Amino acid sequence: MSLSCKRPSLPRHLTGVFHLGSGILARMANIPTGKISKWRIGLAIFIVALVFSPIWFPVVYLISLVTVVGYTTPRSNTPFPEAHQRAINSFVESKGFGVNRLVNGSKYWGELSVHFEGSTHWKESICLLGLTPEYGDRYFTGRVPKKEALLEATHRPLTSEETAAVAKLRAGEPWVKLAVPPNPHEDTTDQVRVIAPLLAQQSCLECHQVKEGTLLGALDYLFHQSKNQTEDAEETSP
Repeated sequence: MSLSCKRPSLPRHLTGVFHLGSGILARMANIPTGKISKWRIGLAIFIVALVFSPIWFPVVYLISLVTVVGYTTPRSNTPFPEAHQRAINSFVESKGFGVNRLVNGSKYWGELSVHFEGSTHWKESICLLGLTPEYGDRYFTGRVPKKEALLEATHRPLTSEETAAVAKLRAGEPWVKLAVPPNPHEDTTDQVRVIAPLLAQQSCLECHQVKEGTLLGALDYLFHQSKNQTEDAEETSP
C-alpha cells in the first residue's frame, strides 16, 4: 500500500479562482506560469479575497458609516459660543477666500441648532462683515469668487446699528444682539440677530498686516427660536 501526500481538495469554483488569479499575477509580474506554483499564488489570492470577502465587508462598512456620520451629522443645541468658534475655525482654515466660503451659512456651519439665551434656535442665514484695515468696514451681500475680486465684490456700507455693534466688538464684547426689524411678509417675532467677532488668527497674518487677535471681521447670524418654545413662552406669559 503506497502512501502519497495529496493536497486538500477544494470546491471547483475556488480552484477556478485560484488558477485565474495565479495567471493574472504571473502576467503582472512577468513570470512564466510554468516556473511558479499556481497553488501558492492561488492561496495568496484566497487570503486576499477572504480579507475583502462579504464576511468582513459589513464590519468595515459599519465602521466607515459611523465615522462619516460622526463627522458630518449636524450637532443639536450647541452652545452659541462653541458653534461660533467652530464656524470661525472652518472659515479661516478653509481654502479660497472670503464670503464664498461661508455665504448663507454653507457647509462650514455644522450645527443643526444652537442654544442661545436659554432657548434653542435654528439658523436662517449667516453673512460676513469685512473689517480689515486695508479695505475698511463693509457688509458683504454677495459671493466673492476669489481674492483678486475683493474690490469688486458686492457689498454695502454698515448701518448705524451695525457700526455701533462693531464698536462694541472692538471693545471686547463676545457678541452683540441686534433688533430684527419687522417684515410685512413674514413673522419676525421669533427671530434673533447676533453679530459675533472674527479675530485674526496666526494663519491670517500671512495676508493681513495686523496683530493676532485683531478684529478682522464678524459673522452676522439670523436665528429663529424653536416654535415649540415660542408657543410655550406665549402660553405662560400673563
